[in-house]
Amino acid sequence: MMMKKFLVFLLLMGLALDLAAPVCSPYRAALLTGQHPARVGITDYLRPNSSNGLSVSHIALPEILSKHEYATGMVGKWHLTGYKHHEAEFELRPPDHGFGWNTGSEVKGVGNGANFFPYVFRTQPISWIDLPKNKLGKGEYLTDRLNREAVEFIELIDGDTRIDFNWDTHANMVNYNKLARNVDQPIAGLLKDLKDRGLMKDTLVVFATEFGRGPFQPNPGVSGRGHHAKVFSCWLAGAGIKGGIVHGASDELGEKVTEDVVTIHDFQATILHLLGMDHERLTYRHAGRNFRLTDVHGHVVKQILS
Repeated sequence: MMMKKFLVFLLLMGLALDLAAPVCSPYRAALLTGQHPARVGITDYLRPNSSNGLSVSHIALPEILSKHEYATGMVGKWHLTGYKHHEAEFELRPPDHGFGWNTGSEVKGVGNGANFFPYVFRTQPISWIDLPKNKLGKGEYLTDRLNREAVEFIELIDGDTRIDFNWDTHANMVNYNKLARNVDQPIAGLLKDLKDRGLMKDTLVVFATEFGRGPFQPNPGVSGRGHHAKVFSCWLAGAGIKGGIVHGASDELGEKVTEDVVTIHDFQATILHLLGMDHERLTYRHAGRNFRLTDVHGHVVKQILS
């Protein structure tokens, strides 16, 4: 995380990053060491049994940052080593190159996202997911683990890139019954887990969409719905939110708001308020003047606050 901020700082200062390779391992090695892939001996993606990992003889950026008292951590795919499970000569992890901690990386090889070092968050009929010490229990999710690792901001998007497999309801509306069932119990489980662990009072859960869908389809023979920004629902739970209430109402068709309109600026102002920020004072400098996230609009929706 600190490394990401450091790189953003370097970019803002005018540093140009030239992609060293079109595949994972060489690019990652170059990014960490500041050397061309050929200099560190990694010119192609590393196979599971490779003994050509990123050698500790090369100084990596996290080592330098650590020496200057920066906190460093690695989240996500590593792919700079072979794996002993696949009979590689040695195996090197992010802490070997100066990272203070590591989570979310591959366990025994770069697979299909079913394994996250040092945790396994689901089971599949795949031979290499057979760790004897599964750090997560049955029914737990990676988002649970990230919460427990004190990750401050998590965004989870449900959907796919294919029509009828995501929430882009231009397609057959019947298909979305399945999508709703897919998220119903996991969301309830997340909220229950936060409550059970005493985290709900310090966590804001935002369940939102970019816009609604119209109550009818004007084109004959089309079973989907078009974009409709005039009225739609979002919900909040957790820190500072009054539970079990509904704020606002639409007409009987869901065509327009008829009671207690909440604009997007009101929504943002309320979220910022719950995070301890005054939306009228939070500004950023652009084109010679200060801008607000809520522009010149927005009011905190006090009726939903506990």
